[in-house]
Amino acid sequence: MMTRSDSKYCTPEKVFDVPVGTFHRTWLEKIVAENDPRFVKPRVDKALKAVQAVCYYGVEKLKDLNRTEIFRNTFMGETIGYCARRRDLTYHSDNCGTLIEGLKFKIRGMAVPVTLAEDMTPYTADMLHRKFGFCYIGMTAFATDYGLDMEKAYTFAQMRQIVREKGHKPSLRNYKRELKQINIIQ
Repeated sequence: MMTRSDSKYCTPEKVFDVPVGTFHRTWLEKIVAENDPRFVKPRVDKALKAVQAVCYYGVEKLKDLNRTEIFRNTFMGETIGYCARRRDLTYHSDNCGTLIEGLKFKIRGMAVPVTLAEDMTPYTADMLHRKFGFCYIGMTAFATDYGLDMEKAYTFAQMRQIVREKGHKPSLRNYKRELKQINIIQ
């Protein structure tokens, strides 16, 4: 059940009362979008789609730091997370203070050797984050799109096979550079 009050001194009113069918990455946002009459899906410029963590979030540019743009993702006016973008490389985080270091780490991690196509090491999300600097928001989006368990380890060959079987999903477009780096897509 979701309630809302325009003032902390007023009794909240019921907005909706629906059961949660399945828990997935955007279950809360989806339920609110479908049932809250005040929710308006934000329109985000095509150039900012990689910065938008989830389609239900708005994107607001906060500032430029050297050659890096800093954005915040919002849901119904509340800050949900942040994103740093340098050229076409993005790094998402819940903490604005970790964005620049996370992006620098990702830039260093993106210098991946070509031999990864044959690498049979199973990687967990934590290993991908530590080794390549991939952000958890992007990995979660990919895992959700392709039915992968974030706690399990997969080889690059297994991930390529799953992508072939399930076809094109939004995370392929949003994280194309990262997936090409580890030879999941061409």
